[in-house]
Amino acid sequence: DELAYGTTWLESWRKLISVCGLSAAGTNHPTMVVLGSSLGLQCFLGHLDLGYASCEGYELLESQASASIKIANDFCLQAVRFRCQDALEADISSAGLVWLNTYAWSSKLKE
Repeated sequence: DELAYGTTWLESWRKLISVCGLSAAGTNHPTMVVLGSSLGLQCFLGHLDLGYASCEGYELLESQASASIKIANDFCLQAVRFRCQDALEADISSAGLVWLNTYAWSSKLKE
């Protein structure tokens, strides 16, 4: 009831990251990848808040990917990149954290 479109409160997200050791320091890797990056929130937080040197987001919707790219450019965040590309084509080999957003998936796919 209190949350909009798959959004998690920042404090809850930070607690999850801390408890699970998912920050850059906790994973000992400088890169984060977000599959289903939408407007880029997790990439921006991963870079600015969790200490990842870089983050790459993959999003199928061109409108979302374009908006993310614009935001990153507007704030001079060269280490945060977005691709309008199928997540199945993502290179996750060097990622310390792969964040998979499943909000738009059907219940059957989530099983």
